[in-house]
Amino acid sequence: MAWLDSNADGALDAAECEPCPAIREAFAKIDSDGDDRIARAELTARIDSWSASGTALLAAPIRVLLDGRPLADAKVTLVPEAFLGDAIKPSSGVTDRTGVVRPSVAKEHLPDARLSGAHFGFYKVTVSKSSGGSDRIPAKYNAQTTLGLELSPNESSREFRAIELSTR
Repeated sequence: MAWLDSNADGALDAAECEPCPAIREAFAKIDSDGDDRIARAELTARIDSWSASGTALLAAPIRVLLDGRPLADAKVTLVPEAFLGDAIKPSSGVTDRTGVVRPSVAKEHLPDARLSGAHFGFYKVTVSKSSGGSDRIPAKYNAQTTLGLELSPNESSREFRAIELSTR
């Protein structure tokens, strides 16, 4: 809260959430009382719900489109927001020909090599696809990402999350 609460009023409004794309994207879900502000208790309750679910990892299929078309062979990385600490690990994967990726935590960070998927959390999302030594994807989606995503137990592991990119 202290990181985002720029006016120090104990709650976050939409403008204060801009530096954290994942909270910005999940704002309406976190604002449980509908007052257009996220109180510390609402944010804490959201994070506590991840632990309470009893689920360690989520198969989180993501479909990536570039200018309305599936983006194949792109690396998608979910980078946990720093305020979540070290327990939430980054996840990544490469999109298939239909633009779908199922990011997973690196095996060395998992207690059982048979497990796969991503931790619940708030993430910055980066999408990159190199060609000839440079990235074909605009910087606003990788080095200077504006993309955010929350993975939570409230979502189905069968539902695709869509990320739509534009070269315009």
